[in-house]
Amino acid sequence: MRILFINKSDAGGGAATAMNRIADGLAKLGAENYFIVAKRKSGLPNVYATRGRYGWLIEEAIDRLTRRFGAEGLCFPFSGPAIRRMAHALKPDVIVLNNIHSGYFPLSIMPELARIAPLYWLVHDLWPVTGHCMAPIDCANWQDACGNCPRLDTYPSLGSDRTKKLAERKRRIYDEVKPTFIVASRWMDDILRKSPLTAHHRIVRIPHGIPADIFSPQDKNSARKRFGITDHAPVLLFAAEHLDNRLKGGDLLRDILQRLDEQLVAPAHLVASGKGKLPFPTDYRNIKVRAVGFLPAADLPTLYSTADILLFPSQAESFGLTPLEAASCGAVPVLFGVGPLAENTIDGVTGVVVPPFDTDFFAAKIAALLNDVDARDRLSKAGHEHIMKEFDPETVAKNYFELFGKITRPPVG
Repeated sequence: MRILFINKSDAGGGAATAMNRIADGLAKLGAENYFIVAKRKSGLPNVYATRGRYGWLIEEAIDRLTRRFGAEGLCFPFSGPAIRRMAHALKPDVIVLNNIHSGYFPLSIMPELARIAPLYWLVHDLWPVTGHCMAPIDCANWQDACGNCPRLDTYPSLGSDRTKKLAERKRRIYDEVKPTFIVASRWMDDILRKSPLTAHHRIVRIPHGIPADIFSPQDKNSARKRFGITDHAPVLLFAAEHLDNRLKGGDLLRDILQRLDEQLVAPAHLVASGKGKLPFPTDYRNIKVRAVGFLPAADLPTLYSTADILLFPSQAESFGLTPLEAASCGAVPVLFGVGPLAENTIDGVTGVVVPPFDTDFFAAKIAALLNDVDARDRLSKAGHEHIMKEFDPETVAKNYFELFGKITRPPVG
């Protein structure tokens, strides 16, 4: 079986991580994987980039300009022809779309791709059901195919409100193409079944896998020394690809840390990992902040093993790999119950789920865990066992292989 994955990049970010884990599992079952990306970060021979440096600059400029006028996905002079050419040349049995909203993929090519091979769409955020944004948060306009958008600045942003027309365009393309949508959570499954854009199409739920052979607890003392922590004070962790991404809750965490610092009677460390500026101060009375920058994937198990508690104040997630990876390494996740997070973390059993967006309660729960070593140990052990049982990558790969194995190739022409 020859499978073609299409995504903005082949590495970095949750979409690429989930895509690669699925592809690795399918490869072990005999699948032949290929990747078309706008930004190639690896040197693997089966990864094909749609554009070079100058093409990147030109297409990004076009995307910014068209968005200013309320349009998206119209013209990518390098990526569009490259995707067509590569897809025809590779002759895949299955095409799997991933994130296609990032300024490289013209929606108009979906019908042509569907004529090459059955089209599946691995949904990583809510962009497929909205007029422009990937995370509507508390906006419910998507249930009526958008319009009157209250947050045009939410990524990917628009300069004027044409969200109703953009949503209708998506609906027309979906109805012509008839893709199969793949979601990783019951929460996302419920949203797609409520959306007027996707409700009448096939939707399949397959959770993402967490490789427990990689994400497993390491020696905590050794892990802490890696980040310059030599005492026995408890360690908190805040990790995101971009620390200053508003959706990851940095603004909320600023309030949480201030309230937490007032409650602590003993010192604690906070390790912050990611790109960008810290969204909170570093001069607390009892919390010692250590910014370690953005770490490669190979270092994440060590980072997670350093922590006793993961602080995950995200405002919007489609699945949430980070709290599951951290739990698999023994850190106890504390998070807001948004989207699928409350679904994947069992409150009081594998972590702590806080009502959105109660920063007082969030801080109180962290303080309680810092004072209760037995509770932390109990949650840590249960969290690791839960990940191994419910998010087994081998089971995930078999489910995908079975799904793709039932394909029927579309008629030529």
